[in-house]
Amino acid sequence: MSLIASKLVHRITIERANQTADRYGAMIETWAPLASVRAEIVEERHQRENEDEREIDASNIVLRARRLPGLSLSDRVTLAGQTFAIVSFAPTEDRRGVEITCEVRA
Repeated sequence: MSLIASKLVHRITIERANQTADRYGAMIETWAPLASVRAEIVEERHQRENEDEREIDASNIVLRARRLPGLSLSDRVTLAGQTFAIVSFAPTEDRRGVEITCEVRA
């Protein structure tokens, strides 16, 4: 589906992992904002599984936003205070945007 500007009503932040030294010199992973863009929520899926008495609560979300050069699967998305790992992304039909499939596990 194509990108429709009036449907881009949610603000998302794309973040990229960085290695930073803490005050003791140990390397820690921090997340820095890469881009803050408007997006449309195309689809939300919630799933709850019980694997060998271990519960998995997974949520998937598909977002549509304007084209984001340099987007990577190692980046993450923050939407309304919730953080999602990027599972996949693909250009929209009109090539003006990108559909981002994200997942969060609790």
